[in-house]
Amino acid sequence: MCVLVIKGVYRKYFFSKGMSFEIYFYYTPVKNRIIDYTAEGLTPHKLGLGQVIGIPISDVMDLAIRKGYSFFQIER
Repeated sequence: MCVLVIKGVYRKYFFSKGMSFEIYFYYTPVKNRIIDYTAEGLTPHKLGLGQVIGIPISDVMDLAIRKGYSFFQIER
């Protein structure tokens, strides 16, 4: 199982206080689909992701790049 970790500071509005978060997405190495996630400080729904189970990991990485969050992968 592989892991994608996204870290960042979420701000709902430009002048609002930021909230730091970490989200771990667990995905399969063959199909690159998310099978589970663990969130600390924020839910994926607030990031703009609806249903996260079953979506390709590339969609989540594109979202992290657009929003300016840092991410890294652990592949096994």
